[in-house]
Amino acid sequence: MVAPKAPVPRASGIYGLFNFDDQPLDPRGLQALGLPRGAGEEASWKVAGHDPFMPDAVSRHDEGGASTLLAGFIEDHSDLASRLGLHPALSAAGLARAALERFGSNAPAEMTGEWSLLHRATDGTLTLMVSAGVRDPIFYAVSGRRVAVAPDLFALARLDWVDSRIDEAGLLFPVARAALRARWNGARPISRRAGGGRRSATVSSSTTTRTR
Repeated sequence: MVAPKAPVPRASGIYGLFNFDDQPLDPRGLQALGLPRGAGEEASWKVAGHDPFMPDAVSRHDEGGASTLLAGFIEDHSDLASRLGLHPALSAAGLARAALERFGSNAPAEMTGEWSLLHRATDGTLTLMVSAGVRDPIFYAVSGRRVAVAPDLFALARLDWVDSRIDEAGLLFPVARAALRARWNGARPISRRAGGGRRSATVSSSTTTRTR
């Protein structure tokens, strides 16, 4: 009798699969990224966050047909909420959406902390963003009108439409501190331990593919 395969460990961060032709997602793609099947988002897209050390670090905010997913934490949450005229009890993802709308690509400078963010606008445009002190890797692959997002290149490589070519410049984007967080058993303030340079980047699907 053949023993069942052990589950593939999932890296901390944000996962997403999108079909901009509004066609149902391939169940094999969902399985490759460890995304759940079933009710939830529209059949043409699905997102999820994962943190094995701090499950409550994943936050999601849905409003007006848009969806924001944040993995990590925002420093001075209450102060930022006050600056934006919002209630301090608003979720981290809700606060991140407001900061993104107010500050645009400058959001990492205004929203300090360690986080990664995916925002799907009402028109389907995707924005990926990371804090200046990058928390988790974030990679994406594009093929035609399909987009996949994951914190792990090996997860993306499991998709049958992702080839072996790599954008070398893009590899500078996801340099992160997930390994350090693992070393310190998931403790949050890695920036105080690790130091190092500051990095941020934003990518929008408007530069690759859009709905309708």
